[in-house]
Amino acid sequence: MKQFLQLVLVFLARDLRARYRNSVLGIVWYFLSPLLTVGVYTLVFSEIFGMRWGQSSTSLGFGINVFAGLLVHGFFAEALQRSCQSIIQQPSLVKKVAFPLAVLPMVVTLSSLVHTLFGFVVVVALQVLVFESGPSFSSFLLSMVAMVVLGLGLAWAVAAVTVYLRDLVQIVALGLSLLMFLAPVFYPFSQVPEGLKLLVLLNPITVPAESARAALLGAPPVPLVWLSSYCTVAMTVAVGGYCFFRLMSRDFSDVV
Repeated sequence: MKQFLQLVLVFLARDLRARYRNSVLGIVWYFLSPLLTVGVYTLVFSEIFGMRWGQSSTSLGFGINVFAGLLVHGFFAEALQRSCQSIIQQPSLVKKVAFPLAVLPMVVTLSSLVHTLFGFVVVVALQVLVFESGPSFSSFLLSMVAMVVLGLGLAWAVAAVTVYLRDLVQIVALGLSLLMFLAPVFYPFSQVPEGLKLLVLLNPITVPAESARAALLGAPPVPLVWLSSYCTVAMTVAVGGYCFFRLMSRDFSDVV
């Protein structure tokens, strides 16, 4: 287990360094990119279209709330899309009998988490500096852990299937686009019609997005049953995804 974790950390550090390698600003992009995104969404949706988030009367409030939802969607999008090709892009490692291939989707997922957390740092900073209200991290941390566990299980599953079905790359990309609009990213969950609330609640983006807004932006708290159910599903998917990956990985070397 110790060697496995060390291997994950080595590959994770390499992945993070490679993200902005040879760029002039380097790690500054982790903060600059979220700031620019918040600015663009505030300008387009609040200033041009005149949209507001719930009872908020400020244009920046809309941009921050949308961005918080986009960060959660972005985590799943990056983790799953990159995991799809994490195995097929490393044929040399697949041929090594002793290499634990489950590391590759895990590294991609953790790398996506780091990028997402930098974005949430920007969200907290804007909330504190502009609206002078501090965050509450308890429910946020629980939902983030569950989100990562769920994302990891899905990452193992899609990585395994893509080895045999390369079309899954396009299917996952399309599915993630649909999930973004079927989750409260651009609108509050309270505005979802009663007949569609269960469908939206089943979206893996919904609970962590609403939890992030509740903890960091002062939105209404997420019901405990939502969090507990989400954590249960996340653990189930993670265990199932890992077992499925181990089962499918037996023939990877014959396909890649």
